[in-house]
Amino acid sequence: MNDFYKKAFVDIRKLRILLSMLFLSLSLTPLHADSDNTVTLHFKNETLKVVLNEIAKQSNMKIFFSDGDVKSTTSVSIQGSFALSEALQKALKDSELIYELHKGSIIIKRQRIKPKLVSPALQQEKTTLSGTVKNAQGDGIPGVNIMIKGTTQGTVTDVNGNFTLKTNTDDILVISFVGHKTQETIIGNRQRIDIILEEDLAELETVVVVGYGEQKKVNLTGSVASVNLEKVDSRAVPNVASALSGLAPGLNVSTAKGGSVGDESISIRVRGNTTLSGINTPLIIVDGLETSMSDIDPNDIASIAILKDASSAAIYGAKAAAGVILVTTKRGKTGRMKMKYNAYAGWQKSFTAPDYVSDFAVWMEKANTFYNQEMFPVEDIQEWRDSDNPLTHPNTDWYDEQVGGSAFIQNHNFSFSGGSASTRYRMSLSYLNQQGLLEGNEQDRYSIRTNVETDLNQILSVGGNLSLVWKDLTPNIYGGGLRLENSAPGVSSVKGPDGYWAGGQHSSLGGVRNILAEAENEFRNSRRQRIVSDVFVRLKPIKGLTLEAKVALNYNNSLYRSFSKRYFEKNYREDVLSHPKNDLREASTQHSQSYRLVNFETATYKRSIEGHNIKAMLGHQAEQYRFDDIGGSLKGFPSNEIYVLDAGSVDPSVNGGITDNSMESFFGRLNYDYKGRYLVEGNLRLDKSSRFAEHNRDATFPSVSAGWRISEENFLSGWKALDNLKLRASWGRLGNDRIGSYPYQDTYSINKNYTFGEQIYPGYASTQFMDPDIQWETTEISSVAMETRLFKTLDLSAEYFHKNTTGILRSLPLPNFLGAKGDPVINLAELVNEGLEFSLSYSGKVGDLEYSLGGNLTWIKNEVTKLSEHVQKGALQVGENSSSYYIYESVGIFRSQEQLDNAATHRPFTDLGDIEYKDQITEDTDGDGIPDAGNGIIDGDDRIIAGKSAPTYNYGANLSLRYKNFDFSMLIQGVSDVEGTWLGGGNKPFVNIGRGALHSMWLDAYDKTENPEGQWPRLFDESNGMNEYSSTFWIRDMSYLRVKNVQLGYKLPKTVTQRLGINNTRLYLSADNLFTVSDYFSELGLDPETRSSTSVPNVSTFIIGLNVQF
Repeated sequence: MNDFYKKAFVDIRKLRILLSMLFLSLSLTPLHADSDNTVTLHFKNETLKVVLNEIAKQSNMKIFFSDGDVKSTTSVSIQGSFALSEALQKALKDSELIYELHKGSIIIKRQRIKPKLVSPALQQEKTTLSGTVKNAQGDGIPGVNIMIKGTTQGTVTDVNGNFTLKTNTDDILVISFVGHKTQETIIGNRQRIDIILEEDLAELETVVVVGYGEQKKVNLTGSVASVNLEKVDSRAVPNVASALSGLAPGLNVSTAKGGSVGDESISIRVRGNTTLSGINTPLIIVDGLETSMSDIDPNDIASIAILKDASSAAIYGAKAAAGVILVTTKRGKTGRMKMKYNAYAGWQKSFTAPDYVSDFAVWMEKANTFYNQEMFPVEDIQEWRDSDNPLTHPNTDWYDEQVGGSAFIQNHNFSFSGGSASTRYRMSLSYLNQQGLLEGNEQDRYSIRTNVETDLNQILSVGGNLSLVWKDLTPNIYGGGLRLENSAPGVSSVKGPDGYWAGGQHSSLGGVRNILAEAENEFRNSRRQRIVSDVFVRLKPIKGLTLEAKVALNYNNSLYRSFSKRYFEKNYREDVLSHPKNDLREASTQHSQSYRLVNFETATYKRSIEGHNIKAMLGHQAEQYRFDDIGGSLKGFPSNEIYVLDAGSVDPSVNGGITDNSMESFFGRLNYDYKGRYLVEGNLRLDKSSRFAEHNRDATFPSVSAGWRISEENFLSGWKALDNLKLRASWGRLGNDRIGSYPYQDTYSINKNYTFGEQIYPGYASTQFMDPDIQWETTEISSVAMETRLFKTLDLSAEYFHKNTTGILRSLPLPNFLGAKGDPVINLAELVNEGLEFSLSYSGKVGDLEYSLGGNLTWIKNEVTKLSEHVQKGALQVGENSSSYYIYESVGIFRSQEQLDNAATHRPFTDLGDIEYKDQITEDTDGDGIPDAGNGIIDGDDRIIAGKSAPTYNYGANLSLRYKNFDFSMLIQGVSDVEGTWLGGGNKPFVNIGRGALHSMWLDAYDKTENPEGQWPRLFDESNGMNEYSSTFWIRDMSYLRVKNVQLGYKLPKTVTQRLGINNTRLYLSADNLFTVSDYFSELGLDPETRSSTSVPNVSTFIIGLNVQF
């Protein structure tokens, strides 16, 4: 080292020593150094907190104190101008607090009280005091501080909440624990004290799960909604998704076929539709891995968070455009082992009551009118009226026979959890049995979920999660639908006394099968096993730094089998047996398996410097997905008992395929806040997806958000009623790659044989043209919001959001002459969603009555803002809602010949009683380029945009009451400003093929002579008519309000349960979908949520449940 560097090195060392001595001297300087800093105070009976904040403001000094310390001094009076030190002394004179100067700041803290010296003669003989500290649920709390007031003597509770301490009779115990209210109690002559600590909700800092981490709720700058799990875990919800309806603003959940086990068709939307490609379902993440909620027992869930804006969801990049739902399962905690058993059992029943004609004589009369011919002779009609034999002359209500009964449901969940200082664990076992409304539709689900985490030392932890699910499902053979097209009341009775299924009893209904016989003899079975597992290593090498690596697997194995048996039906009128299907029994088998393998690596660093809090996270994720399936089918089986494929002999067929895709991502997040007052967050994710061509695979998804907790400002410190007031705003960009695995590649069809010479050769053909230049869909979301909490009981929030999706991927129809088998996917549209969200909750207590109520409301406007010129005019139009209907405008029903003569030309055979449509202005008669008249013909150009299938308003409300050992809760949910076209399936006359069910509404159809004022169009074979055109005549308001859940519970007294070694026992009654208010429901007895009479309806569920904690 040369002389210059040596001298510089020595000078630097001297400078460092000098600076260190300077900082040390400053930190030890007594407060009188600032005695010339004067403050002027005018307070009378004011709180100490307000006085200290004013001193800090005038002196420009930082004063740090604990709310718990200053609360004990409730009244301070001080008048005049004082030196800073004198002002502090006067403010603190009636308290047990002192002040110290540290690094230019003032710290207020409790003074240590020296124990008084007592002569041995006056000392009391100390006794041993024992006791337990529990929470409101009766669980022992480990780590609670038990101190004798005014001394340094004390102890802490053990893992079970127990403690022992040497005390005197006049000692006062001070019991304190983070997040709970501090209690004091005089010991007296007691030798044992049992204490119940009450949570201090004002001090609890709720932690919310976010992407790849957690954040305090008060520090969130993005839009994250948390679901109250008390509204979920005691309900009969085999699929957790269905229980989320009405529980969070911006979330819409609908169930189309709730009574069809395994095919409930649950739709989830976060802030409306984001794309036109059909993938509007949010990304579901369970314990960090993309999967489904359908196999999770609600009792295993610890939290559900909904990421709604780009700021909160951008960390998931390409898959997050429709929102993200994060599900975190329960974990073990340090303490003694806890065992819980939760169970319920009950029944499910359809709450819809559509009225179908069950009098076959009436049905035949209307059929003759419909076809304008005597399909059913008058003699047959009269014969049916005169007979009372249900076997030969049935009048069967097939809707009621299919779904009119009740279905049993039961669920059992047993769990145990606990942990030592270094290891935490939890395991649960679950069993669900659910029967569907349709005969034979049933599922059994067995699941095991376990997790464990071990701290090997102070810096290294390892752990893992494992979920095993085995599901045995007998699905609805009609795919979640009803066979109303074969449901004429005169088809047959159900079964005869001789054990034969009853068959068609009228020759004009030939070929119609007994639908219950078909359901029993069509065997379907699906067996699926799912393994979801991960292992992780967590390292904390230095203070504030956490490194974590995780490998996760989601594996599914499925076997589906079907077998069509040979069976007999009997025509009891003619005493004839027949096979309703052909004699060849048929079987098929399909086996599939898939896996999603993901590895994550993250590094997180946290640092706090004098109120400046920084948290940074960097991560990498690599994901691979593959799906394989293979199957076959044969006919000609020798027996109903043998259905292995080897036994078939006719028409063999095989199929199979492989699909795969992959993605690699880099992501990061930076959080900064100053004293929890000013909040900033930035996210960035880089994705590379195999779903796009090489030159378009990379995409970047950034976001930024900021928040201002105004309530933390000094100028609001005197507002006692204001607990929290936060403004926040965010912007970000998300993506959508859920468009199939190979949307940019031309595909080939097999078995395209060709002739070369005189020989036929097997070949392949490119039959689907794709666009190799398609790019990512991107969604930009911006939002602003306000959150506030008042009086520690009232929470309010309001948020505005704007979502703009560009480059929307959708199939573009090609002309038939191109010979393409499928349509290419291209970027062809842009879509905007904007809306407002409001939420409110209030809680309180009056005597022994605790209560809480809350509500949320979401308003959403959706609009197509850009559309490719190649898209034909239809329901998608610029300036209109993306869920709009493109239909004819109805004027009413033709009821006079004059009305018919003056109307535009409709299709041939149009007559009185048919629907009249408006001839829209489409012709330019004066050549000015502006249409000014109709063309006199009702054609496709007369369709207009009218109504939409997506609701404008979604809302929910809840009420909870607790009185001593009783609890009650109710959840209401609804939608408004939404329409549906309901003519279809079971609502069409005779379900369109002349031998199906006839809704009783058609009894009020127009008839020129008998019912000229009929509400509905005439009964007429629609082969050449227009009554079944989609039109405003069939549009109905699908708004509804529904009592989603009502629950009443009772907790057995501990004096009873503890004798049995049980900690807590609760019995409850619960009812789902109890009551519905809807014009559509009132008019036709149909569910506006389902909107169909041909699907298995939604159900009301009534259960009795039991929660036991050991």
